[in-house]
Amino acid sequence: MNAAGEANGFGVHEVSTGKTRRLNEESRGYDVAWLPGNRQVVYFTGRGALVIQDVETLARRTVSGALPHPPDLLNSIVVSPDGRTLYYGARQVESNIWIVKRPVDTPQKQ
Repeated sequence: MNAAGEANGFGVHEVSTGKTRRLNEESRGYDVAWLPGNRQVVYFTGRGALVIQDVETLARRTVSGALPHPPDLLNSIVVSPDGRTLYYGARQVESNIWIVKRPVDTPQKQ
């Protein structure tokens, strides 16, 4: 966490050894998903890029290609059991802005 209390990267704590390692400083969400084999994780960066990272070597690569919708602020992500599909939370917000003006009351002549 940074001084403002925001998530600032992921880490891995190995229970057997009691050691904690920092994986990155680029993720800004709280959600990370493990791929089958428990060696790689997938997450979104603060800029919305999708990244796969090896937790042993720390090597990471950005998944290329455009996502159909940008990830939501929670950056929720889940991997299917076979590791072939990623599911993530997204929003597409559209709105119309309407301006209604009230006519100015004019004093009546007497």
